[in-house]
Amino acid sequence: MTILFWFRRDLRVQDNEALTAAVARANTDDAKLLASYVFSEDFDELSPIRRNSLITSVRNLNGSLPQGLSISSGKVETALVGLCQQHGVKLVFATRSFDTKGMLEQSAVAEALYAVGISLQLVGSNYAVEPGTVRKEDGSPIRVYTPFILPRLRTTPWKVVPSVTSTTMRYLCSIPTVVRF
Repeated sequence: MTILFWFRRDLRVQDNEALTAAVARANTDDAKLLASYVFSEDFDELSPIRRNSLITSVRNLNGSLPQGLSISSGKVETALVGLCQQHGVKLVFATRSFDTKGMLEQSAVAEALYAVGISLQLVGSNYAVEPGTVRKEDGSPIRVYTPFILPRLRTTPWKVVPSVTSTTMRYLCSIPTVVRF
């Protein structure tokens, strides 16, 4: 069996919750893990700087993966279905999107994959904390940064750390690299 990891906007290999889940599942099922990136149909509409940045990032990602990256272009759902059928994939992992365009894309991909008997597993997000998971005291979602950080600062222990460049002391918050609430 082969599992596909579909890289979307989040091209990180480290600290990528969805990729970690795909690797864990491949190890559990003793399955091969294939990685993919699809340049969407609107790629040509991007600015030249953004296109160059994206090409460079995908090229670097391809070089950093032991088995490389399956790269295609066109209609994302069509490209992924074709790749899955070519490699006998029955399960696709990807990072969940929360923006309108990303949600529409993942919905179209999920429907196309489902139509041919393939499951799409969306995990995590591009953000340190999934949108909507941190809420104000009244239970409503936080919409700006200030209410988000203030409750965190109240519960996070502070450490006094000597500055490397001076004798003054700085108060630094010990926030972990991956923030989970």
